[in-house]
Amino acid sequence: MKWILIALGAVVVLAIALLAAVPYLVDLPRIQAYIAQSAAEALGREVKFSTLSLSVLPLPAVVLKEFEIADDPRFGSAPFLSVGEGRFRLRLGSLLSRRVEFAELTLERPRVGLIQDGSGQWNVASLGAVSAGGLVSSKPSGRGALVAAVPVISRVRVVDGALSYQVRRENRPPTTYRVEGMRLTVQGLGRGSPIRIEGEAQVSPGPVFVKLDAALGLPPGGGGLTAAPVTADIALDAADLATLAPLVVGPSPALSGPVKGKLALTGTVGQFRLVGQFDSRHLTLAERRPGCPPPETRRLTAESVHIPLSYEPTRLTSRPLSANLSGGSVAVSLEVAWEPTPLLSLKEITIKALPLAPILADYLCQGYAVSGALDLTGELSARPGNLLGTMSGQGRMKIGPGKVVGPAALALLGNVTRVAGALSSALNVDLPPSLFASPAEFRSITATYRIVDGRLTTQD
Repeated sequence: MKWILIALGAVVVLAIALLAAVPYLVDLPRIQAYIAQSAAEALGREVKFSTLSLSVLPLPAVVLKEFEIADDPRFGSAPFLSVGEGRFRLRLGSLLSRRVEFAELTLERPRVGLIQDGSGQWNVASLGAVSAGGLVSSKPSGRGALVAAVPVISRVRVVDGALSYQVRRENRPPTTYRVEGMRLTVQGLGRGSPIRIEGEAQVSPGPVFVKLDAALGLPPGGGGLTAAPVTADIALDAADLATLAPLVVGPSPALSGPVKGKLALTGTVGQFRLVGQFDSRHLTLAERRPGCPPPETRRLTAESVHIPLSYEPTRLTSRPLSANLSGGSVAVSLEVAWEPTPLLSLKEITIKALPLAPILADYLCQGYAVSGALDLTGELSARPGNLLGTMSGQGRMKIGPGKVVGPAALALLGNVTRVAGALSSALNVDLPPSLFASPAEFRSITATYRIVDGRLTTQD
């Protein structure tokens, strides 16, 4: 026991002595020059920071304050990256041999600004290009550890990070999204192998909670960051889409409800593909309709919404998008192609036993609404810039049995019935009793239809 205590005491004394010697072993001026020059050479951007200091406890670390990486001048003067504090943790074992090696870099409160201009160019595209103007040099001081032996940091942690993503369009105000509360771990830096990235964050507006597990490779031929190969598994969870939906579908109708999704990303940073799906227990459309009797705000809820997703640079597909609505079902294969010209296609449209009264009468308040279950098969396509004028398609539908429930249609039928009764009395003509029994009821309505450039025709 005595020898154990002596050994423990020796270890403690050695540790204290090592910590006390850290300020004499670490050459801060050299490290400052190394960090500035290495970062500028690697990124091709101007790099600056306010202060560099040494912290001994709880573990020896070089502390960097107010670190900034400049943005591409074409996108503005604000920094691309700003960090409140960066801590380069030192390897204790290396200090004994008078070498400075960093075990880990922790970035606290980093802020990143991603920008895409009207031509589709990103401000990160020029990262990695050598820029002599961004390099910082410093003469060695001649004392302390050799900075030239410092290896590339293999592990980086991000604490409480934030990212803003801005899309700039010509003649339109920019759209900005924010990712906050980022906690990331980046491993494998400087090894020549793919970099592993794991973490989670919160996207605003939303909020949408995101979990990420990704691998980032080296760009071939020394290219920029946008050429780097990337793979990622992404999980998303939004408790309510109410604040996010207006950015996607516009302010009206309002869309709300929970959504969960999983995506797999492949390709490069600048040109990637996504495959995955989104699911929701229920999504609700709400819209103020002044033509409706009170309440003016009408709601329509879809249940068991399933949206498979496949995205690539030239098109977006969802096959099949499906949902249940008021006891009926809707399924459709959706495709949006951007090249050579934008085209929206709805194929394999299949509607089964969909009650029309909740949609036409309760939500849309149509004056000529009918009830009954709708069965429909067909296809449809249109140009997003002029949906009605370019709409084309064909299909077959069946409604019934049901009733005419729209107030305008009921009023018209009532007038027809009264006129028929008056004519019968005036002319002393016997009309079929069925004409007066239930004029608003029908057994079925069937039709085939064709739409060409927004014009609907039927032969039925």
